[in-house]
Amino acid sequence: MNLLAHAYLSGDNEHLLVGNFIADHLKGNNFGYLPEGVVRGIQLHRLIDHYTDQHPMFNRSCNRLYHRYHKYSGVVVDILYDHFLARRWANYHHLPLQEFTEQCYSTLLKHYNILPSRTRNLLPHIMMENWLLAYYRFDGLEKSFKGMSRRVKYNPGLEYAVEDLRLNYDAFETDFRDFFPELISYADHQILILTGKAPAARKSAIRRNRFLRFAGFRKRRHRPSLPSTPEMY
Repeated sequence: MNLLAHAYLSGDNEHLLVGNFIADHLKGNNFGYLPEGVVRGIQLHRLIDHYTDQHPMFNRSCNRLYHRYHKYSGVVVDILYDHFLARRWANYHHLPLQEFTEQCYSTLLKHYNILPSRTRNLLPHIMMENWLLAYYRFDGLEKSFKGMSRRVKYNPGLEYAVEDLRLNYDAFETDFRDFFPELISYADHQILILTGKAPAARKSAIRRNRFLRFAGFRKRRHRPSLPSTPEMY
């Protein structure tokens, strides 16, 4: 999963959020210098990634792209799922997406002194371009994929990934909708194991989301409330 999903799955625990956020910037298990709660966030991040990589719905999305992006298909799907989470945010969280992202950035700045150097170097760019919010729109996705295409050694055409999203939007969204509630349940269970406490911040929104699914409402009718440019394009 990508940044927004990992932030969301951390619940209301600041240390879990920090660990979840920095996990990709650390190698191995040499992070004993970090607070215990942050270490648990790193562990949670890795558990989430392992669960995601094994899940049939995630693999179904990857298989739809594999012929074009090969080993990068999973990375593309991670970002596409952040797009769907952002688009359907009100179904999963009680805070508006803009407010949630601002809280995340504030938490990371609060713990800036323990962030690894790679995260410190990247954080100003993440905040300036508001990566947690950017995937809501197609132009934000396009910018991300173009940047990625310049960084990889052998680019399979990542800059065109949004075209695949446009062509198969409903299919990818169905995969996400089938997958994400199961990932939430898994992450919540792991948080309970790691911390002894289940996350509480998203419970009311999830209950509402489950009711809407049961009642037969189409989620595309429920748009997240954003302060500006809510159009997808």
